[in-house]
Amino acid sequence: MAEQGFAIKSAIQAYAADTDNVILFDAVNYALSELMSGAANRSVTRCKNIRDLADVNKTALVAYGVTNEMLADYGKAIDDFEEVIANPRDQIGARKAATKDIKDGIAAVDAVLKDKLDKLMENFRLSAPEFYAQYYNDRKIFDAKTNYTEIRVLLLNKETGAKL
Repeated sequence: MAEQGFAIKSAIQAYAADTDNVILFDAVNYALSELMSGAANRSVTRCKNIRDLADVNKTALVAYGVTNEMLADYGKAIDDFEEVIANPRDQIGARKAATKDIKDGIAAVDAVLKDKLDKLMENFRLSAPEFYAQYYNDRKIFDAKTNYTEIRVLLLNKETGAKL
């Protein structure tokens, strides 16, 4: 949505510069980062402003490479993004449930490790002392505080596969 909006806003600004329309130029004077970051609602508002001004000037913008199809696709991208951000409470609830599932899963694995495997290892303390020692050495986690997890997400339109 932001990338499409940036291309259209650039065409609007080129048209505004050619017609000496400073008000139109300033009305869509957004950096790409302003369309892509910050509050989702603010990004949608800026993109809708670009769409509305493009619709008003769509005849003139044809000469600047903006087609009716581009405007329709851009409007659809805005609608799709709004749909994604429409129910943030549902998404927060789903994320909390997933986090709880992770905690429960880790607790279950820890229980198997501590209550079963550790207890069964006693069978090897005398008969296989090297294996026994190696098992407990392998259970130690070194530098646990420096292990990080990063998740990156790319949202795609379900029907077209285009970036949202």
